Amino acid sequence: MPIPLTTRHRHQPRQTREISELDASGFAAFRALMPTSDHGSTYAPQVLHELWEDPDDDAGYSLTLCLAGPRGEAARSLLSPSARLTWSLEAESHFQAMTLYYEHMGWGLYTSRDERDLPTYAELGWEDEGEG
Repeated sequence: MPIPLTTRHRHQPRQTREISELDASGFAAFRALMPTSDHGSTYAPQVLHELWEDPDDDAGYSLTLCLAGPRGEAARSLLSPSARLTWSLEAESHFQAMTLYYEHMGWGLYTSRDERDLPTYAELGWEDEGEG
């Protein structure tokens, strides 16, 4: 059974920074591991993800990264009515989604030792993002 993608973080307002060479080279290394067609482009289907910002009582906010559509309903049900969608991305796997999320937030290179993060959604049997 696929692991649902739900990541919640509590943060004070974020500061931006430029992506370092390490971030860029890490993502390039990740892309090199992705399956490719005979023409060199990746063919794993893209799945839509959403980043939600939910204000809290301490003048900060919580972030929730979840899948869009039916697969993300459980995560979105935990959000307050004042939560707002701040960003969306398409990714071929949990690892790629987290890599793009870390890049977006300016947190550096995403790493994981959990091999369940690596298969593409296609390898997990997800035909399209609308399936639950």
